[in-house]
Amino acid sequence: YCFASDDDQPSDHTEIYIKGYAHRFGIEVEGVHPRLEIEPAVLARVKSLLDNRGIHPGTDFIVIHPGPTLPVKEWPRESWAALVRELRGRGFENIVQLGVGKVMRFGETPAPSIPGVTPMVDDLSLEESIALISLGVLFVGIDSGLLHAAVSLGVPSAAVWGATSPRFLYAPAESRSFIVSKVECQGCHHRVPMLHWDTGCPYDIRCMKTIGADDVFNVCLSILEPVKT
Repeated sequence: YCFASDDDQPSDHTEIYIKGYAHRFGIEVEGVHPRLEIEPAVLARVKSLLDNRGIHPGTDFIVIHPGPTLPVKEWPRESWAALVRELRGRGFENIVQLGVGKVMRFGETPAPSIPGVTPMVDDLSLEESIALISLGVLFVGIDSGLLHAAVSLGVPSAAVWGATSPRFLYAPAESRSFIVSKVECQGCHHRVPMLHWDTGCPYDIRCMKTIGADDVFNVCLSILEPVKT
């Protein structure tokens, strides 16, 4: 079973991937993520696991996913650490880090260790990870499958974007809380020729490195404060 997707064979894009793919078959779609449903038994298992670790999801429960993934999609570890410090300084201390320590393209890759969070890297299956995300009041991450899951669950998401562009992957209503780099080469993945991972980014991945922790924190706060109050 093998088919070519727009993401695998890049070309100059003008619309959301799912719409472009559907158009090949004469199908019209809205371009929004379908809603995911969680199996009750899986959710109960995850809640039990969290309870055993003394983690109690509530109005301050935040899930983060910093990677690892392709280097051009990663936000620097120092930026993650600064964001977590700011969140904890505002009283949001119930933060869990998800992820895996293996990237399909690169093999074993250590996940960044973020101070001040409860690490659950490599602790959950994909289904369990999605169930855990469903318990959060906020998901903070990079361009990844878990971000797609969070949006499909209706969990408010603050995502950091550099080499890829959310406008080709998410409907506008789904991406209002996303933080997109302002460098001129932002979105290079969608251009022909690509500038990034096959040859190495010629600009030292400045798209991600120039997004400040304060920029992401302010978006997070706009989501969290109404929930907490």
